[in-house]
Amino acid sequence: MTRIERSASIDSLPNLMRVSEVAVFLDCGEGTVRAMVRAGQLTSVRLGRLLRIPRCSIAEWLRVDVPGADLGAAERDAALAFVRANPRATSDEILAAVRGRR
Repeated sequence: MTRIERSASIDSLPNLMRVSEVAVFLDCGEGTVRAMVRAGQLTSVRLGRLLRIPRCSIAEWLRVDVPGADLGAAERDAALAFVRANPRATSDEILAAVRGRR
């Protein structure tokens, strides 16, 4: 099993990740990751009963829902906190909540 660090870069992640690994990387709970999958924010692959999330899905979510280029560290933290509290939030709602704190 690959050990995922919160500070890992997206490029160092395995191609398919367990829900628990995504939760560690995004610094949220496994329930939040599963809710993001159900809401369609993250794509997933079923391998029998196993749920795996492709690295490209996480990269896409980070680019679309939490644009790192536009946000500073404090805003990224606020965006992740907002998503944890509101797993079904759209990217517009996330950005509005974060940018409203400026």
